[in-house]
Amino acid sequence: MKCNVIIIALGVFTTIMLAFTSYNLKNIFFRVAFYVSLVITIGIIIYSGINNIKTSKELSELKIRDNLTSLADKAVSQGSREAYLNLKNIQFSPNRNAAISEIAEIVSHWNSMTRLKGIKLPEKKLSNGVIEKEVDYTTKELIEILLFNSQSLFRGRSAQLLASRKENYVPEALILAIFSDKHLEVVKEATSAFGRLTNFQSPDFFQPYNVWGYWLDNSEKIKKDLMQNNNIDIIPLKKFIKKLEKNIESNEYEYMNKQWATSIDIVNKFIVEFFKEKNDF
Repeated sequence: MKCNVIIIALGVFTTIMLAFTSYNLKNIFFRVAFYVSLVITIGIIIYSGINNIKTSKELSELKIRDNLTSLADKAVSQGSREAYLNLKNIQFSPNRNAAISEIAEIVSHWNSMTRLKGIKLPEKKLSNGVIEKEVDYTTKELIEILLFNSQSLFRGRSAQLLASRKENYVPEALILAIFSDKHLEVVKEATSAFGRLTNFQSPDFFQPYNVWGYWLDNSEKIKKDLMQNNNIDIIPLKKFIKKLEKNIESNEYEYMNKQWATSIDIVNKFIVEFFKEKNDF
């Protein structure tokens, strides 16, 4: 870049000097030299401009590729759903093919990998001295961990355990985790657990609207196969809404904000349904 500027400056200076000399001496040699120098200088300027445009384009493309790679790394190494959703958005841009390739790698990674092997929920010592182990956790406690615990490993493990709790309100809790959790592995485990409870099948764990559509079409049939109770407080819905609203207000995550807004809409639908079911119980 600096070299081009120097060459152009020298060309312009030479052209001006030849023009001045040609005008004063009125010599045909200097006039020819002036026109030749003028043509060369213009050519250099045009070439430099084209070259700079090409270089800028290459730098821009390199920056985009680096950004795609960085997002994919976060989605794989940190389980960042925000990064994954960012890539999903980029697939509708001119960089569609590169984004789709990165997304396929992320899905393949989480489909074949787990960090939860050997993970157990912490034992708890009750007031009477009894040690409560993982198998002793109530469904309500597991849902609390799934929706509110700060550790993604424990949220993922609670989703695994809820897969065997064939009780009403469990599928709804899993749906809320599928839409709202920030970690891809938790989303995967919640989707897998939902599938085990409802016979839902999908080759892609990260398509929450497929889960929601299946629930809308089959919820009445699914509920008949679950153990019934009228404990609608098993999912702390109002507390969950406050958590989501706080997340949105922080404005820390651009793409997760959309997921959380959708989650609030779903919670409000569940509130209406739960109270209706309680009255009909």
